[in-house]
Formats: sequence, C-alpha cells, structure tokens
Amino acid sequence: MNRESNTARQRLDVILQVRTGCITAVEGARRLGISRKSYYQWESRGMRAMVEALTARCPGRPLVARPDSETESLRKREAELNEQLEQASTFRRNWENDAPELGSQQQIHQRRTESQILEFLEAFEKLRMQCPRHSASILCQSVGLSYSTLRQWRSRWRANQPVIRRPGPPKGSARTTMPQVE
Repeated sequence: MNRESNTARQRLDVILQVRTGCITAVEGARRLGISRKSYYQWESRGMRAMVEALTARCPGRPLVARPDSETESLRKREAELNEQLEQASTFRRNWENDAPELGSQQQIHQRRTESQILEFLEAFEKLRMQCPRHSASILCQSVGLSYSTLRQWRSRWRANQPVIRRPGPPKGSARTTMPQVE
C-alpha cells in the first residue's frame, strides 16, 4: 500500500472512533495533528464522499463516449454491411423468381441451366470477396442454397467439369440383379 492510502486509512479510523464515541473530537484532532475546526471539515468532507459513493446508480458499467473518428468508422462499416445485405437479398429474390414453379429445393436447382448456375457462382464469389468475415455456409443460408450443393458446384466449376449432372435412368432398371446365394 502506498503512503497516501495509509494516511487516508488512519484519518478514517480516527473519524470512525469519534463518530462512535470512543474518543472526543478534540482527541481526534490532536491524534491527527490538526485543529478541531479542521477535524470537523475533514469529517464533513468524508461523510459527503461516503453519501456520494453509496448513492444508487444505474446498473452496469458507466457509458463511455467513443471518439468521433471511431464512431464515424463504425457507421461507415454499418452502411457497407447494410448494402451487402441488400445485394444478397436482391440476389436471393432474383434467384427464387427465376425458378419456374417452386417446388422442393432439389427440384428448383435441377431446373436451373448451366449458365444460370455459373452466373450464380460468379456472383457468389464476388459476395464472398465483399464479405470476408462471413462463412460460405452463412452466405448460402442468406441466398437459400444448401452448403453441400454449393460445394459440389464450386468443385466442378474449378475442375472445369459440367456443373450440372442430370440424373441417369432409375437405379432399378439399369442394374442387373445378382443371384442370391442360399
């Protein structure tokens, strides 16, 4: 403990002894090496400080004003994010409106053409560059696409393969049945 807080504690002890009646104000002033008038001034100041410290306050941490430059940069970032969100929402609306009759997610994606999906992938990559903090799965949710479908499309696109693989004949008709061993 430093010397100032030690001195403050000694003063507090003397003031509490006087307030509880253990010693008189004259004795307290003598112990502190001050006049009786100065003692009463210290006691009054200490009591005001105690009342101030014990006054009810709003819960939580006190508000700290941020510097104007930080507030301004946060507002700019918020505006950028709102613009990106609007772009993603517009993209999703266009993506859903382009689908012929709405059905299941799988039916919608099967009806897409190769060029529509390639256009989507290019736009999605641009969106990823604009929103580097967001994961691809979160962006997929925002445009209504399953993450696994996106991964398949992207891997085929990067490998220069056809993005869409249409299903072949039903599995039961093309397969020959194996004789069962008893």
